[in-house]
Amino acid sequence: MPFQNYYINKVLIILICRNKIVYNSLFSFFLLNVITTYRSVKKLIRKKEINIAMDVETCLSYIGGFINGEYSSTNTTLKQAIKDLCTSSKVPSVPKWNFKVNGKDADRYDNYIRAFRYYWKVRLGSKGFDYNNKYIKAMIAVESNMGTNDGLYEHNAKTDVMQCLYKGDVAVYCLAKISPSDSSIPYNSTECTNYGMPSDGYAPVRKIFSGHTPDSTKADPLTSICFGIYWLGYKTAVKGSIQNGVKAYNGRQSYLDNVLACADNPKAWLRDERGCTIS
Repeated sequence: MPFQNYYINKVLIILICRNKIVYNSLFSFFLLNVITTYRSVKKLIRKKEINIAMDVETCLSYIGGFINGEYSSTNTTLKQAIKDLCTSSKVPSVPKWNFKVNGKDADRYDNYIRAFRYYWKVRLGSKGFDYNNKYIKAMIAVESNMGTNDGLYEHNAKTDVMQCLYKGDVAVYCLAKISPSDSSIPYNSTECTNYGMPSDGYAPVRKIFSGHTPDSTKADPLTSICFGIYWLGYKTAVKGSIQNGVKAYNGRQSYLDNVLACADNPKAWLRDERGCTIS
């Protein structure tokens, strides 16, 4: 009997050891696969072959973070939030022009137009933002030849593409809640007070100021479009219609006429009225 028990115990020990080896081997194989899969997915995400999109509210919160001064306009997560937001069917489209203006893609600001107009409409209500995105795009064309002409009004049109952040425009002072040193500018400290404006103005606009003077070379297309759309929304809400809002944005009937003509036939308007190279 002791002899038999010896061999039984030996067999049991061998089986236990073998099972342990098998178990460890299986576990190691499983762990290796997990690590390999993780690395592969990570590479694909970096290459943008797999897109893990943010939901609409997350996108809006990142845009709000920029507007509140938490993120800079160059923040990569903000840029991704804008891109992801534009994949939602909730966000109205903007007409594609499918041509280049002076060598630059005329559609390159489309996501900014869509994302910021949608953000302001959600946050402030539809009163000032219930219109077609074609007006905003045409305004960028009229203001700056789609961000290609720095000498158009000599107000850094390549960066301030909606021309709302330069020192001669009352909008920049109202948006920043900073009074101008030039008394001829009709600044009103109560402007936009009842239209979602923070008591100390918008941080991204304040950042381009040195004392009481804005420097539009510190602006960029994203910031200009964001707050240009806000200013247009405010003017539209006050004036009662998008056409009256567009006119009030600049103050001239001729400006409204140009925006409407450009929205109707952008290629011809940019070529014939501005002499832009269209390709």
